[in-house]
Amino acid sequence: MTSRWFALRLDSICSLFITFTAFGCIIFRDGLEAGQVGLVLTYAVTLVGNFQWTVRQSAEVENMMTSVERVVEYTELKSEAPWETEKRPPPGWPSRGMVIFDRVNFSYTADGPLVLKDVSATIHPGEK
Repeated sequence: MTSRWFALRLDSICSLFITFTAFGCIIFRDGLEAGQVGLVLTYAVTLVGNFQWTVRQSAEVENMMTSVERVVEYTELKSEAPWETEKRPPPGWPSRGMVIFDRVNFSYTADGPLVLKDVSATIHPGEK
């Protein structure tokens, strides 16, 4: 949407430039020949086209640099912990104990909606 807004504003500026050029040719019509007026208007349209292309490309480069900035930020992040650690639980762990969830409710925040409702589960000793 911002790209379309920018294109509309850029087209308006270029239309004003071509209008002023055409009126300038009308004002100075006594000193200009028809071929010179045609050349001036052709150059004005060509210049406007090149100007629009340059400005749009520079805006596109600016938009694409956002992704480069993100990649640079990701390279500067601290690395996460490894998937496996040196300290491992014993092979028979857990050997005793039982975990019981009886109609437990969970939410992401204290006042937020429940994401798990009435969850019941029993984990017997020796189960993983």
